[in-house]
Amino acid sequence: MISHATKGAWGVGRILGAAFLLLTLASCASVRSWDLLDRRGDFEDKQRDYTQSIRWGEFDRARQFVAKDAIERWDASRPLLSDVRFSEYATKSNEFDIEKMTATVRVTYNGYKVNSLVERTVEEKQEWFRDPVTHQWQVRPDLTVLSAGITGTTP
Repeated sequence: MISHATKGAWGVGRILGAAFLLLTLASCASVRSWDLLDRRGDFEDKQRDYTQSIRWGEFDRARQFVAKDAIERWDASRPLLSDVRFSEYATKSNEFDIEKMTATVRVTYNGYKVNSLVERTVEEKQEWFRDPVTHQWQVRPDLTVLSAGITGTTP
């Protein structure tokens, strides 16, 4: 036998449950930039791999992140960094747009030419996008900016 008190408790429980569900759904709807597929995390991994490859002079490894339409320019300007060594880098900013699947990252490198040993700081602006077909993150780098910054010239 169910008492009136038990029926009242069930009613309150249902109301609280419905209110909790409504609040949860409302908060989910208000979060526009949920990234259930962790595309931002994937991007950050790729960007870090690319930047560390540049820092350590592993240009063949870094090349895998270069967009297809930028490969020819990459290959042509790659010799400019043959006698450049980077001693460290720091990521200054990371602007990620999950809706457009693009990102702009500013990275500073400290580096020097082997024959001068004068260390300089240069900033690279990395423009990233996620290829809609392959779903891979790609960058369009300008190695002439890195080379010019280290040698103290203009690109």
